[in-house]
Amino acid sequence: MSLPPDDKTAKKHWLKQEAPLGRPWGTPDPGLTQVSSPADIREIVTRESQGEQVPTYRQRTASNLPDPVARSQGMIRQFTQKGIAADKFMKQCENVEDMILFMALYGDMEDDKKGALFVKLSKILFDAQKEVQKQNNITLDREARQIKNTLENQKKLQKLLEKGAITVDAKEVKPRDGDA
Repeated sequence: MSLPPDDKTAKKHWLKQEAPLGRPWGTPDPGLTQVSSPADIREIVTRESQGEQVPTYRQRTASNLPDPVARSQGMIRQFTQKGIAADKFMKQCENVEDMILFMALYGDMEDDKKGALFVKLSKILFDAQKEVQKQNNITLDREARQIKNTLENQKKLQKLLEKGAITVDAKEVKPRDGDA
């Protein structure tokens, strides 16, 4: 999936997706950046480093997963939009990707060497992103199977009830004070 042309297209894609049932009610879903190749990530990183805000497609998640691409994108925005100092940026560096980003943004080097760093960063981020997307897809598939099995079991129980194979004693529940 390539990058969306604008934020409106990205938002439309986000709203078309059903929220996973495994996500606790009321918790925000940051989503997971969808990329199809290292070239997509390289485009995001280079355009963001030039000060442009790049929209991305995002996949809904059942639980908050680390999003390496979004992390790098956010760190670049701190550099381009907030002008964060090198020492503050360095304190946020937690992994190899962050250190490569630090060298590319703050390092005193030729453009071709910065470009080579962005290529290396995009490959590393793509591999990390693939692993996170794989985990998210496993979780979503498991959730879909659970829903399917629950619905099938409900149909089986309904058939048993209709045949009279099982009986259920129903109690009438009266509303309490204040309940309508």
